[in-house]
Amino acid sequence: MLTVDLKGAFNCARAAIGQMVARKWGRIICVTAVTGLTGYAGLAHIGAAKTGAHGLVKSLAIEFASAGVTANVIAPGLVDTPILVNFTEEGLANFRRSIPVGRIGRPEETAEAALYFASDEAGYVTGQVLNMSGGSYI
Repeated sequence: MLTVDLKGAFNCARAAIGQMVARKWGRIICVTAVTGLTGYAGLAHIGAAKTGAHGLVKSLAIEFASAGVTANVIAPGLVDTPILVNFTEEGLANFRRSIPVGRIGRPEETAEAALYFASDEAGYVTGQVLNMSGGSYI
């Protein structure tokens, strides 16, 4: 988990940052999970990796802002992806009841957040962690 979710994010940013700085424009967008904001019983390894990625992005945001590069995080809660096959219908119903908006997130919503962070309109937004949990974690 640490190798993929934290070291992978670090290696991707390291591979891309030089070209971004040379162009004086760039966007680093890391998709993590709300477990990096809150922790979750039985998932300490995931929380550690996601929280580490948040710290990485915040540091990159500070270091490269003057070069025209922004860095932000999207931290979704439960999203309607193939991972849901691991849940029972009862488990999914319990999750839905615990989400104030009353539903599980859609992948398109995460994509829209990424499009915003990648846009020129987000040029003044850097170092942020966008909590997309339907109000579950405030």
